[in-house]
Amino acid sequence: MTFKGRFIHDELGGSHPDFWGGYGLGNLVPPHNTATAGLGEALAAAIQIRRARGLDSGAEEALLRRILAFLLRAQWQAERCFACAPGITVAGGFSEHLASPPIRIDYVQHAWAALGHGAQALGLWPLPVSRRPR
Repeated sequence: MTFKGRFIHDELGGSHPDFWGGYGLGNLVPPHNTATAGLGEALAAAIQIRRARGLDSGAEEALLRRILAFLLRAQWQAERCFACAPGITVAGGFSEHLASPPIRIDYVQHAWAALGHGAQALGLWPLPVSRRPR
């Protein structure tokens, strides 16, 4: 996790803010959602393992928060779907990356797994009873 964490874009690396939290090798090609999500899935598990061993997971938690923020921004939303084919509803879907609009099940599955497991590892899900919508 430490090695792969070095490939997560952040504000210090000079990348565009849309790339922050994404897993990529440079600024020329947008970060890939599935690679980012796969790292998020693994990082959520690594956090749980570190906690079970009584180790500090603060750095991993901070990295996971950046990854989840990237994935939430990468999610296709109807109002931001400038590259989508007319008449196709994709809200909630994930494409390969910002410049590649086709959606595949693996892009979506890994992203949602990272969001779900990541939120659980960070204590954001399930919502405490006091925060659940009524």
